[in-house]
Amino acid sequence: MSQSARAWWRPLAILVIVVAWLAIGGAGGQTFGKLSDVQENDAAAFLPSSAESTEAAAAHQEFSPVTSLPGIFVVDGISGDDDLATVQAFVDAVIAEPLPDDPEGRTVGDVLSPPADAQAPQVVPSEDGEAALVAFSIDAVVAEENLGEDAMGEVVAQTIRDVWSQQDTDLSGHLTGGLGILADLLEAFGGIDGILLVVALAVVLVILLVVYRSPVLPFLVLATAMMALTGAILAVYALADAEVITLNGQAQGIMFILVVGATTDYALLLVARYREELLRTPSPYAAMAHAWKRSIEPIAASAVTVILGLMVLLLSDLKSNAALGPAGALGIVAALLAALTLLPALLLIGGKHARGVFWPAMPRYSEQTADPAANDPSQAPGLWARVARGVDAHPRRTWLAAAGGLLVLAAFVPTFKASGLGEQEVFTRDTDSVLGTAVLEDHFDAGATSPIRIIVPEDQADATVEAVKGVDGIEDAYPLTESVAQGAPAGVAGPEDPIVVDGRVEVVAITQVSSSSNEAADIVQDVRDVVHPLTDEALVGGTAAEQARHPSHHPA
Repeated sequence: MSQSARAWWRPLAILVIVVAWLAIGGAGGQTFGKLSDVQENDAAAFLPSSAESTEAAAAHQEFSPVTSLPGIFVVDGISGDDDLATVQAFVDAVIAEPLPDDPEGRTVGDVLSPPADAQAPQVVPSEDGEAALVAFSIDAVVAEENLGEDAMGEVVAQTIRDVWSQQDTDLSGHLTGGLGILADLLEAFGGIDGILLVVALAVVLVILLVVYRSPVLPFLVLATAMMALTGAILAVYALADAEVITLNGQAQGIMFILVVGATTDYALLLVARYREELLRTPSPYAAMAHAWKRSIEPIAASAVTVILGLMVLLLSDLKSNAALGPAGALGIVAALLAALTLLPALLLIGGKHARGVFWPAMPRYSEQTADPAANDPSQAPGLWARVARGVDAHPRRTWLAAAGGLLVLAAFVPTFKASGLGEQEVFTRDTDSVLGTAVLEDHFDAGATSPIRIIVPEDQADATVEAVKGVDGIEDAYPLTESVAQGAPAGVAGPEDPIVVDGRVEVVAITQVSSSSNEAADIVQDVRDVVHPLTDEALVGGTAAEQARHPSHHPA
């Protein structure tokens, strides 16, 4: 290509690349706020279809078609009938409270499950008479509906708490259960992606300022990283919206950091080569061409290695892990493309004055610096040059030392505790739901609101009840009957036959601890250990089973 042709072609190519990425950035920026709309953050959504708790949940739908998210409001310090009357007045106020910004003008009672006009929530005193609870349950599907900028479940939870704060009483009340924990989680993690991204960018900016000692270059690298992120957001949103992947907040947050980190890494390599070439080549365009050719192989090799590693996550049984694979891989692809297209365009946007991005320490071409022997980085003074010469001279010693270091670190693997945390144990402070759970466990059977559910053949019902009652941590166990399914305590309606569906019954097991605790997950495993020997058809599920870190699979 002639010199005159290059004179107009290069600036045009730079302009096209920059404009294309700006268009991606504009679209991706608008999509950023929509990612939460395609997220699924409930534990059941992450489990594989073959997980035992998933199969148990499907079977439970045949016994009780409505899946409710229990909101358990517990009141501590009850001393008599007057206090119970105060709680009842609070319940009446909650039921009649309008939902804020609801276009249909509904009240809290209208969205409860069942609606308050069909079955009003009842105040249930504890056996010791020192506490009381009220179940404000809401249909799980309704809880996910948007009401303004928040989910319906979050709005209902906050409304219940606001109404309690308006009561003239010295009693202590807390909202816990699935509804309360969900509201606290949303509050704790609300906006965390933005905060995490800002913190990551700030840390990267400090590092780049130290490395480059330039007030211009770090911002070009960060701009490249942000554009790469918007491209990744567009791709991930499209996949999640089409239900190709199950996106959750965790995968989204990891992807954000992964894109910023990978783009910065690739940029460091490309910029280092470009700076070296500017010392040897008078034209910034030619210097970039040489640097690009020298950099593409290691950058692409790094990207492919990470992408393949991430795609291995597709083999995971947990959908949350499997979703991180393609989400992270798309982020790396976006980082690779941005680093190899947008960053070179930004570095060359000044044309023949492109060296200005390195100001004040601009690399200048001269006959002396153009001499490859005089400008060999490996022969320069300093620590890293000596390290480079050592690696080049003794490659075998280097990889043996590196492998030895990795083996030493791997020796600590047995100390890793992978049992995880219960849902309420993820909080670093005593939230309202955590305080409520403590009251619930002190005065009630904490697992009654979200029991373990066991599906067994009808002829194994009695044996299952007897075996489960003997499990440590189980308070009670009984077959699901019509009255129990409608919310009545077991035995209140007198002798009843269990509900039978396709020759199977459901056994309800009440744990002594909350279903959101880590201990409940251990109890689930103990229940499985005593139930599965009775029948291969047994399915053990429920909230505690869904939150267990190692979901069991139904035996084939």
